Amino acid sequence: MKIERKLSNKKMTEGKTRNVILVIAIALTTVMFTVLMTIFSSISDSQQKEEMRLNGSTSFATIKYISDDDYEILQRAFGNGNVGYRLFISSQINNESLSGQSIEMSYMDENYMLTHFCTPSVGTVPMKENEIICDSKTLEEMGAKAEIGNTVSLEFIMRNRLYIIDFKIAGIIQSDAYSRQSIIVSKAFVDKYATELENTYLVDGEYSGVRMMDIKIDNKIFPLRYFTDKLNECGYTMENQTGNFLDVSINPAYETQVSVDISTMIGIALIVFLLMFTGYLVIYNIFEISITQDIHFWALLRMIGTDKKTIIRIVRHQASMLMILGIPLGIVIGGVLGNILFPYIARTTTISEGYYQYGIKVYAILFTVIFVAITVYYSAKKSVRTAVSISPVAALRCTDGEVTIHKKKRKVKKGSLGKLAAANVGRNKKRMILVIVSLSISLILFNCTFILANGIDREKYLQSKMKSDFVIGNSNYFNVNKHFRTNDDALDEAVINEINRQDGFLQGGAMYACTPMGESLFEYPDWEQHSETDKEGNRYIRISTGARYKSNNGMLSCQLYGADDYVLSNFEITEGTTDIEELLRKMGSGEYIIMSAAGSSEFAVGDTVTIVLDGQKYQYTLLAKMNRGRTEYCQFTTNGFCYYLSSDELRKISNATLMNYSFDAADIDQMEEYIDSQCSNEWLSMSYISAKTYYTSFDSLKSEFWIVGIFMSVVIGVIGIVNFVNVILTSIISRKKEIATMQSIGMQGKQLRKMLCTEGIIFSLLALSGSLALGVVLIPLVSNVLAGMVEYYAGYITMTPMIAIWIVYFIVSIIVPVYGKQIISRDSVIARIRQE
Repeated sequence: MKIERKLSNKKMTEGKTRNVILVIAIALTTVMFTVLMTIFSSISDSQQKEEMRLNGSTSFATIKYISDDDYEILQRAFGNGNVGYRLFISSQINNESLSGQSIEMSYMDENYMLTHFCTPSVGTVPMKENEIICDSKTLEEMGAKAEIGNTVSLEFIMRNRLYIIDFKIAGIIQSDAYSRQSIIVSKAFVDKYATELENTYLVDGEYSGVRMMDIKIDNKIFPLRYFTDKLNECGYTMENQTGNFLDVSINPAYETQVSVDISTMIGIALIVFLLMFTGYLVIYNIFEISITQDIHFWALLRMIGTDKKTIIRIVRHQASMLMILGIPLGIVIGGVLGNILFPYIARTTTISEGYYQYGIKVYAILFTVIFVAITVYYSAKKSVRTAVSISPVAALRCTDGEVTIHKKKRKVKKGSLGKLAAANVGRNKKRMILVIVSLSISLILFNCTFILANGIDREKYLQSKMKSDFVIGNSNYFNVNKHFRTNDDALDEAVINEINRQDGFLQGGAMYACTPMGESLFEYPDWEQHSETDKEGNRYIRISTGARYKSNNGMLSCQLYGADDYVLSNFEITEGTTDIEELLRKMGSGEYIIMSAAGSSEFAVGDTVTIVLDGQKYQYTLLAKMNRGRTEYCQFTTNGFCYYLSSDELRKISNATLMNYSFDAADIDQMEEYIDSQCSNEWLSMSYISAKTYYTSFDSLKSEFWIVGIFMSVVIGVIGIVNFVNVILTSIISRKKEIATMQSIGMQGKQLRKMLCTEGIIFSLLALSGSLALGVVLIPLVSNVLAGMVEYYAGYITMTPMIAIWIVYFIVSIIVPVYGKQIISRDSVIARIRQE
């Protein structure tokens, strides 16, 4: 073993240039996988983070109107680190400068602050009774300086009594486009006003003193099932038919269901395979060239009696040494590049700087190390097995890795440098094919990253968020902690009348809800087959998503809405009747109903749906299923069962409450200026959201895709170019004796340079041909995959980036051979001929 290591180390010191190229190849492959996996996960995390910022919370669920005893029980069940606590103080801030603003004063523990984006970016949490945390927007509207220690006077109503208190600013929340205005008091303040902040909501409906609880659920495959089971184990339910009911709001960011068809799955698998295959080919090509370049050395060892296993161990030791240098270098570079790149990506999203998460993904490191190690060992073993499988005599005769024991006689016609170059390229067909495939895949991957970055569509993105230009409603409708629940949260019809009279108003429609929310019932089909009974004898129904709900003789609670024709025509129908005229006609008859697609796999279009209101049953035919993800349809929900009737039908069978009004305008900017002014001065309890909100979000998202796409393109392009340079250089260096022989019989330096450049050009042309041939098949497939994965992808297809990077390959194919000629020309012709 000692002799083997000495031989291995000696051989490595002799081929320093070649080993440097190998280390660079291993490091670049490591960088590619480390960074790409981190980038892909960052894209996913950023998209979910964006949804969470829009909804105001990163927690899985918020439980409202909870008692302190219930909080302690659930805190033990879910764990201290996974729960947050909030005590509501007031939403009636009477400062004249804050008139019309939706601002809430509360006490929050640090977990709740973190999940609701209320952790101060400057300063600390308040400790004294006269200290607060305040957001920068509220301070600006008050005309106060956003400085720690500054004093602000707040006028607020707590339990029907006006308080005027001077507070010192202990911390400042940096407001952004999605921030909710918040004032956070200290625990000392809560203790001082303990009597005023008793939790009496269930008795008198007083909000001051209401307790709320946030629950995080991490690393769970079925979070909703886990959550409901935990509640049931503690004796609680999300259904309101029993005394153990908890008012739960599930964060919509966790309710998104991803539907992936077979073609999309195949496409994703193909993209992953191409990435892995690219890394494999880069390392294998260079190793194969390196081993065959030393084939004379291995032949001499064989001639003096060295067996095959010993040679394999020598090469394995070399591979280990190269990995020890290449993999850590790649991980470090990948980590540094990832951390340098991350802030630029994060700044294009709505994530506040205080929430940046630096570091390298552990699973990315493990996957990369395992993949690169297996690739290097396999490449080395496969290449050296080829080298030691031939006889020593035949190996000594070979050039450029080409071994031919039995040669056929061929007639030689008049030659040319072009033919000679083509013959040299095709001499080792196996290597030629691998190199062309490797270079072609690099070009295709480069092209795919450009397609991804340039293919997301602004209008499609907006359509996935909201179909209309504006949605207006009560402030509570847009508030994640209160949301729309009762008649008190209704939109004033006078607001709709004023909007309709405005110049530039085009069309609109209202959404109604059966209130109080969640008290409507429906009969679950074949409920006994899905029924479960706990040890106390309570009956539950387990639905297909894994969630379990308390059953009342086969009935579950639901949320029942009514929609005007304008809203119905904007529904995103996923199954059932899609013809708008037919849908409006049937819904107008009052005999049909539409259901949210979430949690509806047990229901088929055409089934009879039985709705129960105040003991009265109403039967409807399920006309269609729709995606309720848009802002117009509902903001927050306690479960996945949402049904939609026509507005007239809902008003006929219930005391329907006006929930929101969505509409289009000819001039969005002009209308928004009017709406914003009215909400600030006249419609003080109203709030709105416009398409411009999502335009800003889209611009940030597209910038993120561009940054990631450019970086990925550079990494993949550099790997391809390094591989290309290595192929050309090693091909020239490994044939230096052969080239010296041709020079000795009269080949001039100009002719040699022309031949070598022609070889490089042939390689680049073959790479372009291969990438175009593969691209015709793969690029449309990748585009379809992206369309299935990203709902706002527009199906963008182009091969221009691939051709652009090929031009770089073409330039390299001319420059590198000239450099290679200079390298081998450092030794004289005689010295090169004498070399073995």
